[in-house]
Amino acid sequence: MLFRSGFKLHRWVGIAKRHLPAGLDTFGVDMVWRYMPIWLIRLLSQELNGYFKLRVPQSGDVVIDAGAWKGHITVVAARLVGHRGTVVAIEPQKVMCDRLKNRLARLGLKNVTVVNSALFDSTSEVGVAPRNDEDFNVFSRPVDPQDAERVTLRTLDDILDTLGIRRVNFIKMDVEGAELEALRGMQATLSSMRPFLAIASYHIREGAATSSRVEEILRSYKYSCKTGNPWHLTTWGWASADQNSPAGQTIGITRDSGGPDALRKDISPRQQPRRRHGQNGCSVGVYCIGGASNPFAFHLNATQPG
Repeated sequence: MLFRSGFKLHRWVGIAKRHLPAGLDTFGVDMVWRYMPIWLIRLLSQELNGYFKLRVPQSGDVVIDAGAWKGHITVVAARLVGHRGTVVAIEPQKVMCDRLKNRLARLGLKNVTVVNSALFDSTSEVGVAPRNDEDFNVFSRPVDPQDAERVTLRTLDDILDTLGIRRVNFIKMDVEGAELEALRGMQATLSSMRPFLAIASYHIREGAATSSRVEEILRSYKYSCKTGNPWHLTTWGWASADQNSPAGQTIGITRDSGGPDALRKDISPRQQPRRRHGQNGCSVGVYCIGGASNPFAFHLNATQPG
């Protein structure tokens, strides 16, 4: 019940935010994402909770935030990895990159590198229909080529090589349908570094969500994977034999964990029934906010993925 109420509160927060003056709106959003306890943000944000449902970045980790947009996930990741860790925020829109850099400076977060590129399976440049919202994507072509916004496409392998990064622990990706190409462009990264992945896979291509094809690509890299979180369909991937694997140490929410079969992949996730049940397998509590005797306690459990 708490979990469900949290998502309702998330919607009410969004409504209230839209009615605040611009300056106060920015200040309020910054304070929430910079200083609010992360366990509480997870209750309020279905996207964040989905990405971190099976694994949470740790202090000293290297995290990739592909499709950073306004940088909410970037800010939380920067807090989690701390000064010993690094976050690489990748965003295709130059205007959003500039805003993100200003936001990071305003919040005093110095462990983030912002890259103005779109992840793809090759390096090139395309003209994209300009739009300043979260649905901006590299497949949208402008009616008039003169109005096109030029976007640089790069592989993650190329970006990491340029930055001199030799270790990646966690990849969050929400790239508006280009996740299939982006995965094919990180062959070296997935083969040698074996990071954990949390990929938004609700985007519709050829009439179906990309989740099933994302799973196919991950398995081709010898990854284990599962799809869940029907509120914001997410596919998670991990190298089973790797120490960073969630096997045996998966982070989940006890009170409301949707299994990988929570929706059929042949229709839009927005149309799916929301099944609420616990994950299969034994679990061992490793973290609790509010105490074990509190019926509203927020538990993070170590569970064996089914």
